[in-house]
Amino acid sequence: MNSYFAASGKLVNELSSLSASLLSGAGGNVDSAAVSDLHMQWNEAVKGLEPGLTAEGKSLCAGLEKSVSQGIAALNEYNKNQAQGLLWEVQDSMMSFLAGQKSLLSLLS
Repeated sequence: MNSYFAASGKLVNELSSLSASLLSGAGGNVDSAAVSDLHMQWNEAVKGLEPGLTAEGKSLCAGLEKSVSQGIAALNEYNKNQAQGLLWEVQDSMMSFLAGQKSLLSLLS
């Protein structure tokens, strides 16, 4: 469980910070390799977490995976056309992820 929450924190921090920085006009490049690596680590951590979860917990994890995938997809699309609306999609996905993770924490406690 600790590796899952550590990986989640790193991924959410990276995606939220990166999109907020780009939205503020600070510029910079999206390090797709770093984001992809964090995403892979997070996916592995989820796989380790899921076997001990109830059906409800697994359903919450599916929602978390959807939120992360949407955020990653929006960031990848941003790399292609620099539309700021895509950065807002990243932010929205991370907010959905955090809400889902809160529900998961409630279920686990």
